[in-house]
Order: sequence, then structure tokens, then C-alpha cells
Amino acid sequence: FTAMGSSHFATDVLCLLVDTTTPATTYAGTADVGFYHASDGGRNWSAFNRGLSVQGFNATITSLALDPSGSALYIGTLEAGVFSIDPREHWNDPSTSWAPINAGLTNNVVHLLVMEESLGILYAGTATGVFTRPIRCRWRWNARPQGSSDE
Repeated sequence: FTAMGSSHFATDVLCLLVDTTTPATTYAGTADVGFYHASDGGRNWSAFNRGLSVQGFNATITSLALDPSGSALYIGTLEAGVFSIDPREHWNDPSTSWAPINAGLTNNVVHLLVMEESLGILYAGTATGVFTRPIRCRWRWNARPQGSSDE
């Protein structure tokens, strides 16, 4: 392993994601200092936390997922649920902000996000169970009953 830009992070990095549509683009979620992105393979990182403040502090990012088309990036947080943004928009645009997408979640402690590309479904593992949400719709999260299967 080779250290990449570690001096930019003043805390633990909890999750990483490489954009498969643009492999030089990398995303990182951290404990207490929020979200970072790099467009040069991870050599130089920039924070982007507009809209992620929780009681005056940046959110703890526990998971990352990317829409297969690259048009939506999702983050799960330890204290504020799930947020999305279009990563193709300019990160420095003052009107761009993370948008919460929590309707239907019964708990905002999100441990894991998983993108099921073939069906276009985003899964969220929370402190109270598993929830699903179609990525092409602006609908609410739906609880997955325990023991349910897609078969």
C-alpha cells in the first residue's frame, strides 16, 4: 500500500469509493470532518460539506454509493441519514449542496449503503433494519421485512 494524501485527513477515513465512470475520481468519508473528493487519483483532496452540518459539526460519513450512470452520489451518515448530490456539478458552485433523502427511514443512523445496479435499487442498512429506494424515483425509503428475499 502507498499513502495517498493522508496529511489532508485530521481523522479516520471510514469509507472510500472510486468512480468507475471516471477512475481518477475518488471519494472519502471521514469521522467528524465529513466528505472529501479528489479528481487526480487521490493525490489532492478537497472537502465538500455544504448541507452536512449536524449540530454545528460535519457529519460522520459511514458509507458511499454511486449511481451506475454517475449522476448521483449517495452518502450514509452516523447521525443524519442519507444525502445525495450530482457529482457532475461543479463542487465549487455556491448553489450546490448535499440534499437529505430520508423520507421513510425510521432511524438516521446509517451503517451501510449498497447500490444494486441491475435493478437500480439503493439499499440502506440502518440501526433499525434494511431499507430500499429506487434510484430513478424520488420516492420514500421502504422497509425490507426481516427474512424477505428477492426470489
